[in-house]
Amino acid sequence: MDQSSRKNENAARLCKYIDELTVAFRDKKFDEHRYSSEERQKAAFLSDFFGLSEFDELMVLCLLIDKRIRHNGWISLEEFSARNDLKLEDCVMLHFALDNLVRLHLVRATDEEFRSREKEYSVAQNCMNAILEYDIDRLKPKREFSFESFMLAFQEIGDNRNPFSLNPEETLTELLDEFGALKEIRWLAGQKLAIADQYVVLAGVRSYMLRNSGFNLSEVVSEFMSGKLWLVRIEKQMIAGRSPLLQKGLVEFRPGSFQDVRNMRLTQKSIENLCSSVEPMNDFVFYPRYFKVHNPADNTSEYIHDNPDLKLIEKMVSREHYDKLKEKVPRLTILLTGSPGVGKTSFVAHLARLSGRKVLSASIAEVLSAYVGESEKNLVGLFREADQAYECHEITPIIVFDEAETLLYRRNGQTGKAVDQMSNNIISLLLASLDNFRGILVCCSNFGFQTGSFDPALHRRFHLVSEIPVPPVPVLRSILQSHFPALDESGCTAFLERYPFITPAQIRNIREKYDVQAMLGETSSLAEDLDRIARRDLSLFIRQQTTRIGFGYHGTKKIHNFSTSN
Repeated sequence: MDQSSRKNENAARLCKYIDELTVAFRDKKFDEHRYSSEERQKAAFLSDFFGLSEFDELMVLCLLIDKRIRHNGWISLEEFSARNDLKLEDCVMLHFALDNLVRLHLVRATDEEFRSREKEYSVAQNCMNAILEYDIDRLKPKREFSFESFMLAFQEIGDNRNPFSLNPEETLTELLDEFGALKEIRWLAGQKLAIADQYVVLAGVRSYMLRNSGFNLSEVVSEFMSGKLWLVRIEKQMIAGRSPLLQKGLVEFRPGSFQDVRNMRLTQKSIENLCSSVEPMNDFVFYPRYFKVHNPADNTSEYIHDNPDLKLIEKMVSREHYDKLKEKVPRLTILLTGSPGVGKTSFVAHLARLSGRKVLSASIAEVLSAYVGESEKNLVGLFREADQAYECHEITPIIVFDEAETLLYRRNGQTGKAVDQMSNNIISLLLASLDNFRGILVCCSNFGFQTGSFDPALHRRFHLVSEIPVPPVPVLRSILQSHFPALDESGCTAFLERYPFITPAQIRNIREKYDVQAMLGETSSLAEDLDRIARRDLSLFIRQQTTRIGFGYHGTKKIHNFSTSN
């Protein structure tokens, strides 16, 4: 028998064993002792071929290979568990096995940072090639021996957040040994740094390559090691100037950051020795998961308030003043409150058009989740994306949190219930994230700040708190006439006397409904049609507000200024 025939025979044998073990798994799951001696011998043969020492990893790989052969598709952890009727303890083993199979490059996983759906898994192509050709050498993908390839492998360490994965310190040590012949790695080894400090330097290289920017030391340390004590220790060393990274001239604080560990960067010395073979991606493309991006030209606004208080916000956000302001104040946080439809969103669009800034809006209600831990994870991702937007946009965008009242409520002192504890965790995380925020943040809430429903600690997190009232009658008249030019002066006056509490958004909604009726030919006189639509749509508001709001209710409320030092 020639070598080719022998390979084909062994490949067929592999596929046969994989199929038989997959069938056996349906009843026996991960309990190795339930498998027959013959099945365990077949498993040992497959384990030797794939280089696996754990039985559960082999069984997961067999199931994925079987799915790849039959369906050629991806599968999520949830779908995998449901298809195979796994119990909770089996799901834990599955999660652990998948993570290690990905690390060994036998299985591929989608990048969950840039996909809205759950992470999915599939057998790697090199693994399939090794089976079909019966070639063990094909199991390990050939990596180009370059510093760029090293950095791609390094990125996997930061992306791997599975609590069951190998220690990042061990993984980085193995990676440094594998690429130890590279001049960049030799230079880094010559600095005689602890492994954690080496990780910080390489994270700085990563930020330089991706965005030609600095890095947040706190986030980097949290990637590499768990435990708040480690983080505090490293931060204190850095601020006191005792860190080897500062003493050896490898990293530095960014100009104007006032020794802020959130704003660090590589020194020119590190860039020359570690980044000489790669060019920074100045054209880094921002792909947000949590935000919707609106260009300045796309922002349409009906904002025509003549409110002197809001003029202050316009001035602060303007290109001329903000560029000077951010040198001393890295964050500008604003809270806009007011009833639905009064013009909070229109005011933000007005700011964007005035300053030529993009608007990145996120609905906080969509960020929060009923599942334990998901809300915190989403909130961290939200602020991480906001920080990326700050780094990669030449003109600082306006970050907008809609429906912010779902986050800004008062913390509950009674934490007996799990939901109370979760709420407290979220608001505490929000407060810390606001402290670390850089850029322009506008939170929009339908609740007034003075109602007492907001957490008191938010006073010092917002530089400006402004309530946008219902526009005064002259402004409402202008908006009404812009939507209904055919409505005469007396018609406008009569309409606003009947509905003095109407908002700009409600006027716009009435216009849309009128257009629909006009297309269907169900209109009579304009004044009567508007009154009929308004009475039907605003009946709830009429019952709630006519007892306490009169024609002279409209006005402005003073802006509240809170010191950030309190």
